[in-house]
Amino acid sequence: MTNPFDWSYLTATTRETPVFGPLSVTYLIIFGGLFILSALAYYDAPRRFKSDRIRRDAVRKGSELLLWVTGIGLIFFGIRVMQFEFLTFERRIWLYLMMLILVVVLGYFVYYARTVLPAQLAERERHRLRKQYIPPHGSSRTRKRSAR
Repeated sequence: MTNPFDWSYLTATTRETPVFGPLSVTYLIIFGGLFILSALAYYDAPRRFKSDRIRRDAVRKGSELLLWVTGIGLIFFGIRVMQFEFLTFERRIWLYLMMLILVVVLGYFVYYARTVLPAQLAERERHRLRKQYIPPHGSSRTRKRSAR
């Protein structure tokens, strides 16, 4: 196997290099598995987080983005497997680029889950506690004051 980061290897056509290798199989397993898992998460989120809108929306948005990234990556892989030369999409560089995008998206998910999501949940809890101590609009104290 040649250097997987060599520019001539990355931009070689499918006629010059083999389609399947250890990196290609790993790519297919990662992208195929994440595509299936994100599709399941996307369609299962409304049932699983029925009463928690913040988590439901976070899971749906995240899994939708992951569906797009892995789906496009699988399309590039399919073009490469079919050895269909279309606008250089059969070249290995596109697979590497999609892997880089996937790493960035997963890194953002980790950042979001560790910083943004807990802040949103804490804000919702503060709002709930604040609302708990406010008397309802039609309470008896309000009527007594307005009757005077």
